[in-house]
Amino acid sequence: MVFASRDNPDNTIWPKLIVTYVAPSSVKNNNNNYDHVSVYPNPTNSWVNIDFKRNINKNITLKLFNIQGMLIKSTEYKSSEKIKLDLSNLSKGSYIIQITSDNHTYTVEKIFVE
Repeated sequence: MVFASRDNPDNTIWPKLIVTYVAPSSVKNNNNNYDHVSVYPNPTNSWVNIDFKRNINKNITLKLFNIQGMLIKSTEYKSSEKIKLDLSNLSKGSYIIQITSDNHTYTVEKIFVE
C-alpha cells in the first residue's frame, strides 16, 4: 500500500482514520425498547448461543464485526427464539455482534473468542 500526506494532489492515497465506538453496556437496544437478548458462553472457542426473551416472528439479520469495526460475517435467519452461531473459524480476539429485526437493532458489546 502506498499512502501520502494530505498535501499530495492525489487524494485517493491520503490516509484515513476511522474510529468505531461501542456503547459500554452488555446489550444495547438502539430503539430504547428493552426486549432482552442473551449471548453465551462468553468467552467461547467455537459456538455462541443467542437467545431472545420471546420468539421473533420477523426476519433476523446478524452481523459480526471485528474490534476495528470491519464486517466479518452477515447472516439472515427466519423467525427464531434461539440462534447458534459458529465462531470456530475465527482468530482469537474480540468481536461485536449486531442483531437487527423488525426495526430493532441490538448491539452486543464484545464476544471473546479464545
